[in-house]
Amino acid sequence: MRTGFQQGIIEAARLDTNVHLLTGDHGYSLFDTFSTTFPNRLHNVGVAEANMVGIAAGFARNGLRPLIYGLAAFVPNRVFEFIKLQIALDEIPVVIVGDGAGLVYSTLGDSHQTLEDLAIIGTLPQVITLSPGSDREMKDAILWAFSQNSPVYVRMGKSGGGYTGAHESALPQPTLLWSRKEKSEVAIVTHGSMVSETLKTKHLLAEHDVDYWSCPSIFPVNSDFLNQLRQTYKKVFVVEEHQVRGGLASEVLMELRGSGVAVHPICAIKPSHKLVGNYEWNLEQHGLSSQRIAERIAAVL
Repeated sequence: MRTGFQQGIIEAARLDTNVHLLTGDHGYSLFDTFSTTFPNRLHNVGVAEANMVGIAAGFARNGLRPLIYGLAAFVPNRVFEFIKLQIALDEIPVVIVGDGAGLVYSTLGDSHQTLEDLAIIGTLPQVITLSPGSDREMKDAILWAFSQNSPVYVRMGKSGGGYTGAHESALPQPTLLWSRKEKSEVAIVTHGSMVSETLKTKHLLAEHDVDYWSCPSIFPVNSDFLNQLRQTYKKVFVVEEHQVRGGLASEVLMELRGSGVAVHPICAIKPSHKLVGNYEWNLEQHGLSSQRIAERIAAVL
């Protein structure tokens, strides 16, 4: 997804000379091409994320189009109050990118793991939230975010993975990735790096007729997609690299309440220990490896 992010910010900057990139002393090689191409439009504010939010708000109030970049543990988590007061309440058009969301920085422990950013930013209804699942979805999301006259949070999880597609309209809309038969009664909806991980379960759930969806639009969830879930499926599983409260699963549960559709969150399970390990190990511990996802879904089916 980092490649799609690079492509998106460079294309956005070429299309609009008002696009500026601010980083809280993160990114480095990620911004090499941008800094070479647009040397006067990259600003490293240092380890001062709250100040970065204020600078970006000032840029936007004066006609520029800023993007602020940081680790999701810090942006939006650490600087929530500043985003709320300086950007969200006045609907200032700033693009906010939280990298390394979920369990990406797994070996660094709880301080850098981010399983609550969607719950935090989701309390601000003025902020549109996207969670792309591939390089193409990420590039499309960045370009789309700059076209909006409102704040947008783009969640960036682990780079790479088997999923490389995007919606044909280049808009951050839900996309049907795979279907075993024409009319399935079960859907798996996911976003971010979990799209690739969840697609690995196809052979593990081969005896079940399941549709697989990528849903990069988190807040708000696409209304046409919600209607399709209501009218088409009896069971909907929402898989996400996030705690069960406050993410896409919570949103789908709320929107589909009373519809007769059974919504089953497949979210991060809190381990009973404080150990750390690599990303794959952490997915297993939190119940989000492809094997664990398949087991949790099969137990319901």
